[in-house]
Amino acid sequence: MLLAGYFSPEQTRLIPHPRVATLTETIRGLPAEQIRNGDRRFALPGPQETLKLTRTGQIPLPDGTPPIARIDPDIPGHPA
Repeated sequence: MLLAGYFSPEQTRLIPHPRVATLTETIRGLPAEQIRNGDRRFALPGPQETLKLTRTGQIPLPDGTPPIARIDPDIPGHPA
């Protein structure tokens, strides 16, 4: 989620996909770590104030954030 590093909050609000815009703002300022396979994990507060490395799909988003888009299995070329 490098968008948070390149776009200001004002620019982020212009992203036409609300879930992407919300996730970008949610991770802004969070400590991040690149793991061995190149993915990034973001540090969220865990139990007893310890930090827990979290994948982007597991970061809690505010209420009202649109759900993850469903992929239609009838799309040609999409694996079933």
